[in-house]
Amino acid sequence: MRFKTCVIVSTYSNQVCHAEHFFDDFFLSNLAANTPARSRTTKVGPVVDEICQYAYQFGLQDAELQRLVTLVTSKTELDQNNLTTLIKNLYPANRVSIEILTRLINCFRQAKRKPAPAIQVALVRWIIAVHDVLEDPSYLSCFYSVMFDLLDMISLR
Repeated sequence: MRFKTCVIVSTYSNQVCHAEHFFDDFFLSNLAANTPARSRTTKVGPVVDEICQYAYQFGLQDAELQRLVTLVTSKTELDQNNLTTLIKNLYPANRVSIEILTRLINCFRQAKRKPAPAIQVALVRWIIAVHDVLEDPSYLSCFYSVMFDLLDMISLR
């Protein structure tokens, strides 16, 4: 997958790295997301902070946004704080595609891999925040009742 090639300054290692290598390193080391916190060899917090800094400065392209949404909506070993931070910093650079919105609505399904209620709340808030930049805002209105039917009652309060 191809990412914007812009330079960001690393805050925790005092070196400059390219964004495409940065995202590849993070997602290729997806092992960190699937490894329990006590067993990890690298800390995830500084990487999450850099992703958030990059997203704030440059915005996320569709491929980058798709990868982060996939990470946030899947069941991982990342703690709730890191997941919430990632969700709050999903700044799209372009219009949000229908595929990304479908993936978000699909993660609310009734299953064992359903996100925690706090993550569901953060995702719904993000959907509301990006409503104006959706490719087709009417698509959301089609799934409005489905989405709120799938949400936990705790999330709605």
